[in-house]
Amino acid sequence: MRELRPCPICGSTVVIQKIEPRLYRPTRNHPYSVVCYNCDLMFGYDVDYGGIFDTEEEAAEAWNRSERNGEWLLDNRPGGGFWVCSCCKFPSEAFAADKLYKFCPNCGAHMVTEEEI
Repeated sequence: MRELRPCPICGSTVVIQKIEPRLYRPTRNHPYSVVCYNCDLMFGYDVDYGGIFDTEEEAAEAWNRSERNGEWLLDNRPGGGFWVCSCCKFPSEAFAADKLYKFCPNCGAHMVTEEEI
């Protein structure tokens, strides 16, 4: 297996983990995701369907090329009202996610603010 970049949030070593899905759905079940056990970052993980990658190699490739800068986008669809990560589309239910979180808790992308541009 190829070497993985360190966690962008805490700098710790990450591992590829095979996670069995809570719900069985053949078209959505993919067992692999990348996990940092130090800060609980889970890249490519879905609570109901397990990981989003079919192989360890696919997970490693996505992790090592993943976009590291993103922004919180407001999702105003009906039933929405979520802030969504521009990199992984992770929805945060926090009212002020754009002010509270400097990193996406799902993919670790650094949320660039207007002051940093």
